[in-house]
Order: sequence, then structure tokens, then C-alpha cells
Amino acid sequence: MRFSPTFRSRRRTRCRGWSRPGSRLHRIQHFFYDSVLTGPTGRSIPFDGHQNAEFTAAGIVTLTGQGPNVRAPGSGLVYQDVGRLVFDETVPFPGETLFVSAKAVSFEAFDPAVLGAAICSVIG
Repeated sequence: MRFSPTFRSRRRTRCRGWSRPGSRLHRIQHFFYDSVLTGPTGRSIPFDGHQNAEFTAAGIVTLTGQGPNVRAPGSGLVYQDVGRLVFDETVPFPGETLFVSAKAVSFEAFDPAVLGAAICSVIG
């Protein structure tokens, strides 16, 4: 199966708090992507995400919002990653998950095959 993505993204950053000139204590970044996935049958679906990332000087990162979601007319929501994920990025990738809400997908739990199957089920 092949599909053609159309992808665009944007990112905004704002900092809160400084310990001394040029030394960040806290940074919040908003990012999103809006894309369209088109399968070999010509069927297309939206594929998007909107999240806030909060970074602390201690290496704790909090992601809130919507990660990848796959929805299609007639099928509804077939994959969802939404909520809150908190992890420690000071340890090797993917970091150590400190908290994950019920509908969020942690880095350890993410399975590209599951996301791929959801996409293929609606555009394949």
C-alpha cells in the first residue's frame, strides 16, 4: 500500500521565566500539522495533530493536546492519541514516562503498525 501525504506544520514558542540572562527555566511550544493522506484508491482523509509541549530546565516535558487522529466519513474515529503525556527527557530516548492519560499514547506504547493499519483501513 502506498499513500501520498500533503503536510504542513507550524510552531510557536514562548518562554516563561529566566534564572539569569539567557538561561531558560521554562518553555512552552505549540505545534500542529495538518495533512491529507490519499490512498491508491483515491480516497483521502485528514490527518492532523495539535499539541502544546512544555519544557522545564529539569528535563521534564509535558505534551498536551491531540497527537495523530485518524477519522473518516462512514468509519468515524479509527485511531486516537489525545490527552497528556509527561516524560523525563534526561534519560535515553524515548525518555522515562512519568504520566500518561487514558487516551494518550506513550512513546513506549506507540506501534507504527497499529497506526498504519488504521490508515489503511480507511483509504486502502
